[in-house]
Amino acid sequence: MKKRLALTVAAITAVATLTLGSPAYALLWIWVGPYPAKAACDVERAEFANTYITQQCLYRDLTGTLNDGWYFKYAPEF
Repeated sequence: MKKRLALTVAAITAVATLTLGSPAYALLWIWVGPYPAKAACDVERAEFANTYITQQCLYRDLTGTLNDGWYFKYAPEF
């Protein structure tokens, strides 16, 4: 019972932290998952510049909210 309560509290805390930081991006962080390697994305962009990008690597806009400039896996549109 204590383990279940601890997990519930941890989950609620994580969601609250994400939501308070930026409600618009709360779900984005769930979708992002592990980042592909930057080198893999660089190779992919070079090889598939005019075609479909197989691993769906994108570059974060440096002027946007997520302005760290790292690649991340694209979240499919709903």
